[in-house]
Amino acid sequence: MAYNLNDVDEMIIFYYWDGSSDLVQDIDYLGIGIENLTYLDKTGVIIDGPDGDSGATSAYLKDTAVASQPLVAAPGNGQSLKRTDFNEGTETLTGRNGMFGHDETSEDYNNTFEVADSPTPGTL
Repeated sequence: MAYNLNDVDEMIIFYYWDGSSDLVQDIDYLGIGIENLTYLDKTGVIIDGPDGDSGATSAYLKDTAVASQPLVAAPGNGQSLKRTDFNEGTETLTGRNGMFGHDETSEDYNNTFEVADSPTPGTL
């Protein structure tokens, strides 16, 4: 099955949940589009997940403000996006909601991804 991004309002989010804690950890975000994109900012959101502590909550740390989150234009027909910086550029690396404390909402995609004219899966 093929999936397409429509260059209007798509967000791809990868996250990790350990199966027991209140909160998920962000692995990567990618906002793709040019209009109507609904960004995500979990700053201060309080959750009581299925962790067995009945009523004890956990709060998300600071994310990048919605107005400051970057997006990247979706590739055209026959093109793909290719990550060019596996260190995630100038992304905030500590004290946030992502794996290892990263702020996945702070990555500047325009400096860490590029449009590839010919998709090349499995190559760098």
